[in-house]
Amino acid sequence: MGLNSKSVSLALLSLYSFLISINIYIVPPNYDLIKLEMNLTDFQVSIINGLFYLAIGVSALNWAYVTDSLRLSRKKILVLTTGTASLLNYLASLSTSFYLLLVFYMLTGLLLGSSYSIVFAMISDNFSVQGRLSALAIWNLMQGLGASIGFALSFIVGGLYGWRVAFLIGSFAILLSIILLGFIKEPRRGESEHYIKKLYEHGLDYDYRLTYSGLLRSFSRKTNRYLFLEYLSISVGWGAYSAWGLHYIRSVMNITKLEAGLILGVIGIGGALHVLVANYLQRFQKSKLSQKLLYASVFSIIEGTAYIVFFSVIPGIKLISDPSSLTNQIMVVINGLVENKTFLGVVLLAAFGNMLGTTEKPINTSTISEVNLPEEKASILGYMLIFELLGKFIGSMLTGGISTLYGSLYWGLLGSLSFYYVGSLAWVLARRSYLKDREQMVLQLKERYDRIAEKLTKSDHG
Repeated sequence: MGLNSKSVSLALLSLYSFLISINIYIVPPNYDLIKLEMNLTDFQVSIINGLFYLAIGVSALNWAYVTDSLRLSRKKILVLTTGTASLLNYLASLSTSFYLLLVFYMLTGLLLGSSYSIVFAMISDNFSVQGRLSALAIWNLMQGLGASIGFALSFIVGGLYGWRVAFLIGSFAILLSIILLGFIKEPRRGESEHYIKKLYEHGLDYDYRLTYSGLLRSFSRKTNRYLFLEYLSISVGWGAYSAWGLHYIRSVMNITKLEAGLILGVIGIGGALHVLVANYLQRFQKSKLSQKLLYASVFSIIEGTAYIVFFSVIPGIKLISDPSSLTNQIMVVINGLVENKTFLGVVLLAAFGNMLGTTEKPINTSTISEVNLPEEKASILGYMLIFELLGKFIGSMLTGGISTLYGSLYWGLLGSLSFYYVGSLAWVLARRSYLKDREQMVLQLKERYDRIAEKLTKSDHG
């Protein structure tokens, strides 16, 4: 039986996404072990990684479109896709060849992608505009924590027991997420919007389905276009940071992979605090609805600048690396932060930038839900995820290309991180059209409410 509390549903959906994120991020750090065991090339490993994430983005769009065009139960779709993904993920752990691993892992991604767009839509339908930003920030936080824990477990499990056990733990995480779904009460589509809520209160049904032509019309909204640009630009910068940051830190500071990973982990802690920033911005939801977009523009500038400063300063910082044990490597980073004020300062600056930058994601998703119709928003997010994947790919390739051209990874990172400023401009442009697009969407819902209510009145008189 489903639980009625929206807060409880948010907690369960967030925990569900937390477990899915553990699965998604517990494998990538072990690609070197897969490569060694199966005697693969770097190119083959990159194909496995790239197609897995591409499958997630494409399926997020496809499952959203199918679910909303056919008005299927979103909870049942999640149970179906997640359950099948668990089996496929297990089969991937048994793979003995490149092709088997590629097929099973890619199919897993094609099913897990549903968790992003569908869960986003369910949370949006549970919370009104005034409370949606904070709810989406909590959801985003739990995804980030799941990714961090999955990444950390990967290092430990992979090193001690091998990459196949990492896959098994990922499958177990998916199984736990299915149990959580059983306790979630699925919200009705669009019930958080005023006019649709009125329909449900009068015993009427909001029976509009997503159509392909309707989805195409949503691209005419300027806010959506600018959000696509924002997602792409920020992802170029983040793609460079996530793909090359670890390698850059290791090379310029002459430390181990684990020590460099710990530094990035400390920076990542800042992202966990973005819920506090989102709660602060929530106060503007009643009086100045578009204010959060202006803040997002500033956050983008700060995040990009913080990373640029960090990567510019650390080549001059020297740590005495000690790879003899896990404890000693942890102490190298801790002692460096305690004893070197410059090192501590740039790490805290990067963590601050990470905190503000992480806040952009719930701002983006809440904006999507506010300017698009209830049956459109999940698919729009699916498109956004594809743009995010494209941006990360461009960021990784652009950084490598510039680095090869100029013989310095620093200039490659600098070139890609500068795209954060393009993202900032996109937020400014989106703010100019946001209120108009929001007003038009609400007006369209009012017209639909009047039309449905009029049909009922005529039917009663008849």
